[in-house]
Amino acid sequence: MLKALSYIDFDYLFLAVIVFVLFLVLFVARKVFNFNMDTVIVSIFKKIFPGKKKVNDSVGIKKSTGNKSLVLLDAGNNKATVIATLRQIMGIDLPTAQNMVNNVPTAILSNISDKEADINKAALEFVGAKLEIK
Repeated sequence: MLKALSYIDFDYLFLAVIVFVLFLVLFVARKVFNFNMDTVIVSIFKKIFPGKKKVNDSVGIKKSTGNKSLVLLDAGNNKATVIATLRQIMGIDLPTAQNMVNNVPTAILSNISDKEADINKAALEFVGAKLEIK
């Protein structure tokens, strides 16, 4: 039994010495070489878990001026969904979107391109609204 305890103590002592030496090496590397282990850990983490890719601004439809207008004729049965979609498309607050939906027909977007009008019309028709491009 005495031999078993001496092996266990030696193993723990050996591990403690290894950990101490690692901390000492990191401390000297930080002071002498200005080495920061935190940035290394973060870069490794970013390589393992890359996360979301940045959206390229050149992809998709850029907002451009045009001669088209999008007119809301009817909000349909689900007004709340149409209001939420209007808020997302236009970036407006809730009372303004509610006012547009309640006072139809309303021109919701004007001076937009053909592509932008088609995409916004499709999005609003998907949630039940009826629209017209003029």
